[in-house]
Amino acid sequence: MNHPDAQSNLSVGLWKNHLVGWLFTSYGSATVPYQQVASDYFGWTSAKTAQAKIAEVRKAGLVISDLEMGSKRHIVHISDLADFLLAKRTVSISD
Repeated sequence: MNHPDAQSNLSVGLWKNHLVGWLFTSYGSATVPYQQVASDYFGWTSAKTAQAKIAEVRKAGLVISDLEMGSKRHIVHISDLADFLLAKRTVSISD
């Protein structure tokens, strides 16, 4: 007999696999510019707004990587985005 937690973990794993596949198909890459994620998932089309909110977004749990040390160019790996979307189905970061 399967343990309920094992079934739940399997279900989450399947959802993540589907989501990662969909994200990869949508973006065509394993990484996405943070500005694109900010626009697509938070509605911030302004690069200035996205940059100003980066600390809040990180605090909310999205892993954002710097392309270069000290750079204002950031990327998000689609696996990290999938984890974030599954964990935080509703996130509110005020304007």
